[in-house]
Amino acid sequence: METKKKFRVLVVDDTISEIETLMGLLQNDYMVIAATNGQRALSLANKQPQPDMILLDVDMPEMDGFEVCRTLKENRATREIPIVFMTTDNGQQTDYSGLEMGAIDYLTKPFNPSLVKVRVANALNLASLQISASQIADDATARVHQTQTVLLETLGKLVDYRRSKTSAHIKRTQLYVKTVAEALLAASSDDSRLNQNTVEHLYHSTPLYDIGMVGIRDNIVLTPKSLSDDEFKKVKQHATLGQQLLQEVESTLGRDPIIEMAQEMALCHHERWDGSGYPQGLKGESIPLSARIMAIADVYDALISKRVYQQPITHLQAVEIIKNGAGTQFDPELVEVFLKVAPTLRDIALVYAEHDEEREALQQTMPDHRARTIRRILVVEDNDIMRTVVQSQFETMDFVVSVAANGKDAMDLINQPNFYDLIVTDINMPVMSGYDLLKSIQALGLTTPVVAMTASDLELTQDKAIELGFSACLLKPFDDTSINEVIAAITDVK
Repeated sequence: METKKKFRVLVVDDTISEIETLMGLLQNDYMVIAATNGQRALSLANKQPQPDMILLDVDMPEMDGFEVCRTLKENRATREIPIVFMTTDNGQQTDYSGLEMGAIDYLTKPFNPSLVKVRVANALNLASLQISASQIADDATARVHQTQTVLLETLGKLVDYRRSKTSAHIKRTQLYVKTVAEALLAASSDDSRLNQNTVEHLYHSTPLYDIGMVGIRDNIVLTPKSLSDDEFKKVKQHATLGQQLLQEVESTLGRDPIIEMAQEMALCHHERWDGSGYPQGLKGESIPLSARIMAIADVYDALISKRVYQQPITHLQAVEIIKNGAGTQFDPELVEVFLKVAPTLRDIALVYAEHDEEREALQQTMPDHRARTIRRILVVEDNDIMRTVVQSQFETMDFVVSVAANGKDAMDLINQPNFYDLIVTDINMPVMSGYDLLKSIQALGLTTPVVAMTASDLELTQDKAIELGFSACLLKPFDDTSINEVIAAITDVK
């Protein structure tokens, strides 16, 4: 049975008590997010998933509701979001000029609960009726595309089953590629080279990068012995063969960005930055970006994996080999990105390890081995208002944020698995406290930094937090400066 969409409502008010009132009225029926000023509101309105409507306070410092509304309506990406203004009944005539700017309604404080619910429902019903036929067609196209993607991924996994009884290699490599690509995107303003759609295409193309190996005989692929020169020549043919196979797929299915990117990966993932690779001897940026990213992911996974012809080496040894290959085998810029996210890649490898030897090698790492780039954050907080405010703070600062209401819910997300660069958790929560959450994360062998949140430094000091194993401690409520200081300390790897 299809689950009904839960509309996303953005509440914008500089008074926390007003946000709390509206959340109490609406949170059972809608997904409620909040911003405490105009700049945060604009940031959240431009992020995906966008709010389905905005409850916008008129009287706010620095940027009032009218200015926020005007900015939203001037932006093509946000102009269609319904806005309901909120204003205080002070006995004077209400300024309804916001309706001329594009707002659809007004709510007066103090709120009438029934009226709030009715007007929010009416605004969302109106928004629902504006879904166009083109959007319905887009949904149908998306379903077809999803079916193709699943079939292509399954095909890639079947190739991998020759070497392994599971598809763990494919999953690891997909996540390596996505992690490196996302970190590169976060550090780059060159949208012509990479965007979020490209990252998703990279992820879905990855299972097909080695599809040419289906044309190489088992006695060569699975041999524990060193390959002869003749056998190695035959193995090298898999790059061209893979690209040819995918061309045939594309001729049947039609042009598709995922298949096109998979062709790049298949043909070029053994090219080298200095031009000494195969099959074409491409050099530098003439090698497609997708293949340059895959080259690093493929070598890293090969080094830390148990194969019939080799035992796994440690994560740190693998990192050092890739670091030393910058400028010869690998793109130097991508190696720098790889080094920043290497701890996350190690966690991915550990979760999807297939053999005890791999787990033992991956667990041989330095205590301070930690990510030098923070993008994905998990916020764990049992108080609805504080969780929403903290989530909004991090999202406004351009982090990708997930949330959990307690330690148990957080562990459910981590075990799915999701790979976070930072976990920020309240310490006193029902079901599972922040202290127990930290122990559970450590028990998995993950190196993800965990920052404690507390309402009082009498409860937990910075020094005590460090002693317990937290990376830092934030005193609620905290501002952007405090967040930046903590992140700077965590990412400052000597």
